[in-house]
Amino acid sequence: ETYYELSRTVDFVRRNGFRKVCLQFPDHLLNDSATVSAAISQMTGAKCYILGDTSYGSCCVDEVSAQHVNADCIVHYGETCLSPAPSLPVCYVFGKSLIDIPHCCESLRQFLHETALQSPVMVLHDVCYNHAIDAIRSSLEGDFPNLIFAGVNRRSTAPTQPAHDPKFPTPDPKV
Repeated sequence: ETYYELSRTVDFVRRNGFRKVCLQFPDHLLNDSATVSAAISQMTGAKCYILGDTSYGSCCVDEVSAQHVNADCIVHYGETCLSPAPSLPVCYVFGKSLIDIPHCCESLRQFLHETALQSPVMVLHDVCYNHAIDAIRSSLEGDFPNLIFAGVNRRSTAPTQPAHDPKFPTPDPKV
């Protein structure tokens, strides 16, 4: 449940009334694909198709394979480049890598003590830590008001909608 975010995935499928769902797994997660597929099918009544050995790299959404079964959507598991998927809705499930949030915050505090008090600092993270970024932001933003946290939109029909911190001006896209 936790790593594959079954509740969120089931909500995505039910809320949108999807009946044909493609589940795209990278090679290293294929061992769990049948179990995840069965759980989602049972909880939603949708027909699930497992995509493995995709047409492109495992980080790219494989719309071509999904079109072979006339899928309503794709649930993409694992690392992703968030490349555009214009023809189908996509639910991104990054997985949740373990992180010691208090230790991470303390390490960032030590590193940022001088720098972030003077000028803006952008905090970037791998998508497998997306689940922890709100807690890290909450812990640090009081001490370091110049921190900017990057973000991703995990459910979109467009590639990504970059998160923007309203404390700072919108960046010039021409720069």
